[in-house]
Amino acid sequence: MQDNAPCHASKATRAWLEGQNLKILNWPAQSPDLNPIEHVWAIMKFQVSKGNPKNIAELDEIANDVRSKLDPQYLNNLVESMPRRIRAVIEARGYQTKY
Repeated sequence: MQDNAPCHASKATRAWLEGQNLKILNWPAQSPDLNPIEHVWAIMKFQVSKGNPKNIAELDEIANDVRSKLDPQYLNNLVESMPRRIRAVIEARGYQTKY
């Protein structure tokens, strides 16, 4: 599944996907992204960038440190928010939500 973003729809990407014998699911462009992992990636990106890694080893070390300090309750709250996320998309008829 991919969202038809330009980087996903390039000729090179399409050619690679075709060569992998993968079934690509139709997915509307600009569809709401309900995946709670996006919130985690945002936190990780912000915290890792503050560590200013100079190489892959430092990046790995900093990312693992940031990951280990994520609050389990925060992660649980994200998972438990899924029914609200889905309800919001239904109410918005597939258009943008606060999520």
